Amino acid sequence: MRREKIRQLVLAALFLAMAALVQSWHLPQLITGVVINAILLLACQMVSLKWSVAIGMMTPVLALMLGILPSVMLLAVPFIAVANAIYIVLFRRFLSVQMPGNIMAIGLSSLAKFFWLFFAVNVVLDLPPEPSAMLSFPQLFTGIAGGILALLLIRTMERWHKDKK
Repeated sequence: MRREKIRQLVLAALFLAMAALVQSWHLPQLITGVVINAILLLACQMVSLKWSVAIGMMTPVLALMLGILPSVMLLAVPFIAVANAIYIVLFRRFLSVQMPGNIMAIGLSSLAKFFWLFFAVNVVLDLPPEPSAMLSFPQLFTGIAGGILALLLIRTMERWHKDKK
C-alpha cells in the first residue's frame, strides 16, 4: 500500500514536471495545448484520478508563472483549472476498451471543457479579445488533438508492455 502511494506520487510529479517543461518552451498555443492535454490524459491513465486532476489544476498556474498566459488572464486561471478537471474526469468516466468509446470519451471531454471555458469567457470574465480567443475554439481543437495523441501513446505503451512480457 505504501509503495503504491509513493509510486503514484512519483509518477504525478513526473507528469507535472513534463507539463512544466513543455510550457517552458513557449511554443505556440496549438502545439503546447495539444501536448499538455495529452499529458493530462496520460496522467489520467497512469495515476489516480485525484493526482491527475491535481496536475490539471496546477498547469494553468504554471502557465501564468511561466508567462504562457498573459497576466491579464489571472482571473481566468481558476476557470482553466476547472476546465482541465472536467476534461480529465469525463475522459476517465467515458473511456472504454473499444475504440468508438475512446473517441466518444475524447469528444465529450473536449466539448465539455470547451463549453465551460466558452461560458467563462462570454458570461463571467471580462477579458480583452485576444485572451478571450485563446480560451475559445482553440481549446476544442487542442482537447481533441491532445486526446488522440494520448490514445496513440497509450496504445503504443500497452503493446510495448505486452511485448516485454
